Amino acid sequence: MLEKANDAIVVVGDLKTRSRSMEAALEVAIDTRGLEARQALIPSGTTPRLPNSFRNKLPVVSIAQRDFLDTVANCHPRGWT
Repeated sequence: MLEKANDAIVVVGDLKTRSRSMEAALEVAIDTRGLEARQALIPSGTTPRLPNSFRNKLPVVSIAQRDFLDTVANCHPRGWT
């Protein structure tokens, strides 16, 4: 599903409650199928997903930053409604 998104965002939560199978699936999708995605850390102090070697391929985005909000608003044909 992430691979079909125009702008894929992986929402990352607490380390203790994460799916280990998602971690492996993300690595495969990035390495073999060219997935381009970003990760939003909620709460903001959460540890990012994937080992350090993959983190440049899954950059962190702040969902509170204006440029992210503008991107989301521009994806919707009518903007914010």
